[in-house]
Amino acid sequence: MRIKSLFVSLIIILQCASTIAATPPKAGAPCTKIGITQNYGGKKFTCIKSGKKFVWDKGVQIVRNNSKSTSNPMPSTSSNPSKSDSVGLDTPKIEQAPWLQPNTFRNLSIKPIGKFEDLTNRYMDFHYLAWAAFQDAASAKVNNPINILIEVGPHSNECSLNAKRAVQLTQNLYSVANLPKKLHLLFFDTVDLDWAKKRTAELTQGSNPAGINQSDINPEGISTSTGEAILWSENSCQALDPNSKHAGDIAHGYTHAIQRFQFLTNFSGPLWGGVPRWLVEGGATFSENVTERGGSYFSWVHSVQFHDQTIKGYDLDFYRSFLKYEKATLSKSAWGPTEAWPNQRSYDVGNLVCEVLIAMKGPAVIINLYSDFAETQDFDLSFKHLFGISWTEAEPYVSQAIYKFVQSTY
Repeated sequence: MRIKSLFVSLIIILQCASTIAATPPKAGAPCTKIGITQNYGGKKFTCIKSGKKFVWDKGVQIVRNNSKSTSNPMPSTSSNPSKSDSVGLDTPKIEQAPWLQPNTFRNLSIKPIGKFEDLTNRYMDFHYLAWAAFQDAASAKVNNPINILIEVGPHSNECSLNAKRAVQLTQNLYSVANLPKKLHLLFFDTVDLDWAKKRTAELTQGSNPAGINQSDINPEGISTSTGEAILWSENSCQALDPNSKHAGDIAHGYTHAIQRFQFLTNFSGPLWGGVPRWLVEGGATFSENVTERGGSYFSWVHSVQFHDQTIKGYDLDFYRSFLKYEKATLSKSAWGPTEAWPNQRSYDVGNLVCEVLIAMKGPAVIINLYSDFAETQDFDLSFKHLFGISWTEAEPYVSQAIYKFVQSTY
């Protein structure tokens, strides 16, 4: 009877899981993993976290070429885009990874942004310019090759076929910055979590520079004794979202390892907690987004990624408050302004800020801010070293540009 009871319970569980997976997405209905997307009824739905639950958001209308709308929130393209870019305009191919097809299309009518003051009137240009900067960096000759060693837990499987490519793409993206030479990529299922922790401790030799006040906040790490990076990928064979296909999650995590790597020569300050959190998560989200959607100009401009549409409800005062810089101390991080708001804003708003910075100075600048900060322990000063003005001086222009961009974007 007990065996029969267990068998019946298992059937019920499987039926419930199947029902959730097969049910068309509906705002507020349960979903399985944050970040996964599903198209239905002309809308793209994204799984978000609401309280302690994962639910579908309200969905975003899918923009098609035959739309009657006369407004175009994205930078205008040239009249003769390349053939490779024009394919899939009606239904953007957001699943094409950038390493699968080189992209040479450029909108020459959009000139570089030289000063932060220019953002006031050019707030629709930075998204395209960040993509163009990514393309230039990703296609450049690799100056920092990396040795990638994949390890799989004893009771686990590895299903991310593009993991190595995602790491190398990220390495190319920030190639003019200071980067690790070796990465240990640990694939494991939950059953092997203890193995992953033990293996990480062995690789870091107990010398993993962590986040706020030496408290570990992410499984990405750097050994201070060897300079080698360690990255986790958990339950890769269970992931159903495009991140597992094109390894956007790997690119995100490896970017965090690169961020930590910048502190190898200086551990006297608050480390990660000394730079704004929008830079920490926004930079990693940019790496993830270009890995997923950067292969095509049209997939990039037609798939601006917000965690949910509540971002459109924020006024300019929110951005001014969220992006305010407060200098960290050994007992206080610089994350106070961002922690007062929903967690996802550090990712989507942070990504847009990083796009602005990358549009102006190239991808490596968001990593070089860390290496400079490791010396100054003052983000305003480090920002001035790289951009000519402090972050406090630049922030009003950036806030206004992002606010206008979000309000003008579908």
